Amino acid sequence: MIRIVEAARLMSISRSRAYALALRGELPGALRLGGTWRVNRRALHAWADRAARERSGALPDNNDDPDAVADLDL
Repeated sequence: MIRIVEAARLMSISRSRAYALALRGELPGALRLGGTWRVNRRALHAWADRAARERSGALPDNNDDPDAVADLDL
């Protein structure tokens, strides 16, 4: 678990934006512990990786389905 300030730095966003995302439930892995926010580093990286793949137009990772390519309408 990392502090929300560190998560903001990793995502290249402001601290206030990271807090706003966490409050709205839009920051994966964000958890309020007492008066402080913590973010699960693994969940944050997975979310960032998915977002990057979506922006690049890459196909989703379907490792669980070996026939996933056969299902594509080409």
